[in-house]
Amino acid sequence: MSELDFETRVKDLDWDCVGADTQYLTHNVHRYSGKFIPQIAEQVIDLLTKPGDPVLDPSCGSGTVLL
Repeated sequence: MSELDFETRVKDLDWDCVGADTQYLTHNVHRYSGKFIPQIAEQVIDLLTKPGDPVLDPSCGSGTVLL
């Protein structure tokens, strides 16, 4: 993928996720001030990896990337 294609894909992503269900799975179990919405994690993982690639989240936070 060229740098221009990557830049276009990044700009075209819905970073606001307005209307998205941000409380699914375990995201409404407890409050965690550093938690980010799962749609952002999903978009970044899809953008930067291919299916089957390992994803490292060393701090794990509230588990968004793991889920």
